[in-house]
Amino acid sequence: MFTKTTQRPARRIVACIATVAIACGLAIPGIAQDGVQDAVQQNAGGQAAGKLDTAIGSLAQDIMKYMAADEAAGKSIVLETLRGPNRTVSGRVAQLLRTEFEKAEYKIVGGGAYTVTGRFQTGERDGQSVARFNVQLLDRSGAQVNEYQQEITDLRDGVNLLAPTFDASQGPAQQPQQLKETITEAVEKPNVFTANSVIKATPDSPYGIEILVWDGTKYSPTPVDKSAGVAQCDVKPTQEFAIRVHNETNEFVGAQITLDGINMYAFSKNSFFRDFGRMAIFPKQAPLIKGWHDQADQSFSFKVTNYGESAAAKLGVVEGVGTITVTFFKAYEDKSGNTANIGSDQAGVGFGTPRKMVYTRVPVKIPANEIIGAISVQYARPVQPLDLPDGG
Repeated sequence: MFTKTTQRPARRIVACIATVAIACGLAIPGIAQDGVQDAVQQNAGGQAAGKLDTAIGSLAQDIMKYMAADEAAGKSIVLETLRGPNRTVSGRVAQLLRTEFEKAEYKIVGGGAYTVTGRFQTGERDGQSVARFNVQLLDRSGAQVNEYQQEITDLRDGVNLLAPTFDASQGPAQQPQQLKETITEAVEKPNVFTANSVIKATPDSPYGIEILVWDGTKYSPTPVDKSAGVAQCDVKPTQEFAIRVHNETNEFVGAQITLDGINMYAFSKNSFFRDFGRMAIFPKQAPLIKGWHDQADQSFSFKVTNYGESAAAKLGVVEGVGTITVTFFKAYEDKSGNTANIGSDQAGVGFGTPRKMVYTRVPVKIPANEIIGAISVQYARPVQPLDLPDGG
């Protein structure tokens, strides 16, 4: 069940994000070691059938139609955590459902006439879907009164939901149907490799991630447990952490970072960053990503129970297991000739203080449908939030 959290100011670590417009008027953030790079992207994409937000919107409308026929139901509803394979949950699903209901002036409550619950899973291997929802509407007694199904065909949304770990960058490029089968196999037969604290899909994969926790002085890698075939890291409640993304190739690679399915740019005040949601990682670099982007050169530190002032009020609380997923994409040089150095300015690195980083602008295209891999890692969440309102 989702419980409202207080909007307490989080201590901040600043990680600069450049917003210089180039050629087509769009700029996406990219990260190099201690630096930031902008990349050009044309045709950022529209709403395709089978996308998560479209499916959840339709689902919410169907539920509200059912409730409208019950005069005693009122406009209050309980939202329970929707769970997926390998103990995954999706904060993004909760966020979208909450938004749809609140737009219609419904209240999300702890007890009411109806409860939304359910699961999501992989789609059929020979079908068109990447993931499927089975959502139940329960009455006050706990009896199921209706059931809804939705299919997700969008590959990027499917990866965010299912949180697989795989590398499809080696060999010929995979077609969408092949990639769906690769994702399904990665979910049903999970496997992960580690090199010290670096998590990879295969031993020779050029892409990896690390989870590093802040001890008040520095970031340190956290140990990885892979005994169940799924990477798990120990991040304590209220502990701030960062994500290091490794690119060992000689080329740029696109990356998208989500926490419980919520994009790290989801709360950015830059609308293009929110919509695009991807960055470019420099060749042979391993930048440290410290938090949710807010605006310009300001971010909010990643935290297990509170993702910063702008995020906390919107995210709600997800019980049980949290999941961090980094999805990798092909990146291509943009030959429009618009490239420039922005310069560098190093500053102090103390916790909670502004941190300036090296900025470079390099034109790169990152198509949303050319996924070449993903790495997911789980961490434990407390059952109850640590920042409930007094008396909550």
